[in-house]
Amino acid sequence: MKEDNIKKRAVTAAVIFLALAALFAVTNAVMSGMEKDTVRIDGKDYPKGTRSLDLVLMTEEGLDRLGEFDRLTEISITPYYAEVIRGIDEDGYIENEKKAQLRQEAEELYGQCTEVTDISFLRGLDTVKKVSLRYCGVSDVSPLAEMPSLEEIDLSYTKAEDISPLYSLPGLKSVGLDGLLLSDEQQRLAEENGFSVIDERTDGERFVIQVMKEREKDETGTGASGEIGS
Repeated sequence: MKEDNIKKRAVTAAVIFLALAALFAVTNAVMSGMEKDTVRIDGKDYPKGTRSLDLVLMTEEGLDRLGEFDRLTEISITPYYAEVIRGIDEDGYIENEKKAQLRQEAEELYGQCTEVTDISFLRGLDTVKKVSLRYCGVSDVSPLAEMPSLEEIDLSYTKAEDISPLYSLPGLKSVGLDGLLLSDEQQRLAEENGFSVIDERTDGERFVIQVMKEREKDETGTGASGEIGS
């Protein structure tokens, strides 16, 4: 009887082992399949069939894999630190003294996060029509000139100074420029390339907020915000 029980236990143990091994193999296969169908960016997985990406980034992990999104038409990139600061500044319920403290704490916690100063990872994305880089630390926007389908770009609150490379884009309709100081030379180049310079005046000062293709201005009036997802 003891031998029979030992044999039964051995058989049961073997069956359990084989079942666990099979389960592990299936799980591994499923995970491998998921990895093939997704792209990990800054610790988060996105399906490769995604058409619109809204990225608030602490790191630049995975940005070099954006080309794997073969259906992507819109992409918005915001540095996490900038998003935190914006949230503090725009909260009307926080007193100014408290805001200063929160900004300092945010600097200590997130100041080392990426500012997204280099956008070469966008070069060659030929399905994308809209790009927002609001609050990114980018100054060189020339990689955008290698995105042939681009129609709308938002460079508000970036460090961009020379947007002339963008005028080579055949379908470009508008460039959002809130918070930027566009030089007289840059405004002249915009007008020479068929764009209207849309501005607003605050406290007697003139600020350029957008350049828009003449035909788009005719259709829409004074122009709309270039912010994606607004």
